[in-house]
Amino acid sequence: MRTLRFPIRLTILTLFVGLAVTIVIVISLSNFVHSSNAARDTAMTSIYKAQEATAGNVEEFLQQGKLLVRAISALPAYLANDPSGDGLFTYFRGIATEVPWVYSMFVGYEDGRFVQTINLKKSAGGLWVVPGIPENTAIALRQMDPIVNEDPRAQEWRFIGENYWEIPANDAATHSQYDPRVRPWYERAIATGQTGASDIYVFSSLQKAGVTISAPMLSVPGGVVGFDAPLDVLADFVKEQKPSENGLLAIIAEDGTMIAHPDPSKIITRNREGSGFQTVNVAAIADPLLKSAFNALENSESTFTSFTFAQEEYFAQRRTIVGLPGSRWRLLAVAKVDDFTGPVRDGIRKSAIYSLIILIVAVIIAIVIASWIARPLIQSSIFAEQISKLDFTSDDPKASPLVEIQRLTGAMAAMRSALTMFLKYAPSDLVHQLVISGKTAEIGGEQRDVTLLFTDIEGFTGMSEKQSPEEVLMHTSVYFEALTEAIIERKGTIDKFMGDAIMAMWNAPADDPQHVDNACMGALAARAESERLNKELVASNFPLMRTRFGLHTGEALVGNMGSPSRMQFTSLGPVVNLASRIEGVNKFYGTQILVTDAVCRKAASSFLFRRVDIIEAKGTSVPVTIYELMGERGENAEFYVGKETLQRSSKYEQAFDFYLHREFDDALYMLNQLSTSDPDDPVSKLLAEKCRGFLSNPPPQNWNGATRLDTK
Repeated sequence: MRTLRFPIRLTILTLFVGLAVTIVIVISLSNFVHSSNAARDTAMTSIYKAQEATAGNVEEFLQQGKLLVRAISALPAYLANDPSGDGLFTYFRGIATEVPWVYSMFVGYEDGRFVQTINLKKSAGGLWVVPGIPENTAIALRQMDPIVNEDPRAQEWRFIGENYWEIPANDAATHSQYDPRVRPWYERAIATGQTGASDIYVFSSLQKAGVTISAPMLSVPGGVVGFDAPLDVLADFVKEQKPSENGLLAIIAEDGTMIAHPDPSKIITRNREGSGFQTVNVAAIADPLLKSAFNALENSESTFTSFTFAQEEYFAQRRTIVGLPGSRWRLLAVAKVDDFTGPVRDGIRKSAIYSLIILIVAVIIAIVIASWIARPLIQSSIFAEQISKLDFTSDDPKASPLVEIQRLTGAMAAMRSALTMFLKYAPSDLVHQLVISGKTAEIGGEQRDVTLLFTDIEGFTGMSEKQSPEEVLMHTSVYFEALTEAIIERKGTIDKFMGDAIMAMWNAPADDPQHVDNACMGALAARAESERLNKELVASNFPLMRTRFGLHTGEALVGNMGSPSRMQFTSLGPVVNLASRIEGVNKFYGTQILVTDAVCRKAASSFLFRRVDIIEAKGTSVPVTIYELMGERGENAEFYVGKETLQRSSKYEQAFDFYLHREFDDALYMLNQLSTSDPDDPVSKLLAEKCRGFLSNPPPQNWNGATRLDTK
């Protein structure tokens, strides 16, 4: 068995340093654990206080609302059922002035009468469209007569200024078919006989989320009182009570509907029809931090958990609070761990610095002691080794205060005297070599199916000459960012930017079985972003940046291209060239998105395509049928084209069939019908011109319908 051997200096130094390091680590770990627990306790306390304060404010707000409507429902009959409405108007006016979160108060009667007060200051300057509304109106008073028949009935408007004086109006009388008895707030109150609340919804006049609370009148049978309250006040509550500097609070209904967020605009969104707004579910809110916290809590069995977002650690806690009558809400708090551990980390850093200083001092002391003890032993060891090799050139070891070492050196000196005849010494060298290996990127690629998209801005050169370089740079930067995001969201990969153009591809480098469909969606989304940007440019008096798109799919060489010192992941081959040509063909037909027949065959039937032409593009010899990608067919689809477009497209396809079968009269007849509803359609106009030309000068017998394009 081989005996282990250790250098004495290293052994002594290791023992001293190991002891010092152990002490430092134990102290540091203890400090870290204690500080981390303290930070967690502080975070939980901060979150609890923020939730407690917010819950109290919310419950007080809802309680005030219920008390308010109950108080009004208990008004005496002479005041609540006054035909003139003056008593209610006076009462409502005071409430609208003193209670800032009340937007509208009203009473509906069994005979269809309706009395309402609207706080126009709360409606952000008066989003209500009232004929003849005077300036400086603070409160609008509305009264409707009983319903006699189905005809519109008169409604009278009165207007109150900031000083409580009524403002004369030239003509405030209008007519309306509004019937309060069929409204949900009225029916609920009559059916239940209790105070109730509507679901959270978006007020059409305010474009803000809110709730309507109503209750039956106690002194007026068939009468119901109610008021509308926007949820802005709840947004103020969660905004004021942040659990930490980078944290947030939010209130969420049991079904996931957003109730309150520090940014009120995030809890509503425009509906797909674009005609109004609707509430947002937490799963769709434009706040990735809140969604991450919500998902973390949903997947946790505890009401308190931690999660990672944007490579940062966060705490999240949910609490149930009493919401509207008959409902319970979840108050969700999110706090960034670094907000609490930052000061603790500073303390740990200082402690680590002090520990490091102590460790350095301990190492120095250990080195001194180890050297004091080990030096004579090492010298003696060297001396003995030299003697064993018959090397007697070295001096005697220095004297040591240690008796054992003195005896050892004396014995070796006597040994050297006896072996002076042996003077041979053979030194040896120790050689070390560092071998570093690693795998580097290599030039090469593979053949695979890809879908390619090329874009270009129409008239960009002329537009650039009319703007300063700074303006061009600013607009193109915003343009590229918007279109790039739209493409990437549909699983596209940006290959390169070429001046004002973009080249993108699908199914590379990541596999995408639906790459053709995703490419079509990417083109439609990019077109929508381009149109949105153009609206902003028009509003700012800047020229439009109308974008043209070309799509083609097929097999290409995909991989790392270039030199060993500089590479680029891209695709090469005829499919790339044809995709580029297709984009350029848009300018000949006045279209915006053109695709090849390869794309049309592989795309899902949910997209609407229409044939534009059969072309032989410059640089190609094989005819290619090109299609215009118009949108999606489904009514609930993001880019639905509409029933009228579907009908027009069907007629156009019939006309194109007539055209290919040389029945130019029939084709022209159908195209003329289409021109009455859309005279500016460039595709239909161009096909009609071809038909008229062939009627006067028929094509040859071997004509296949293809158009030769000699320019790019």
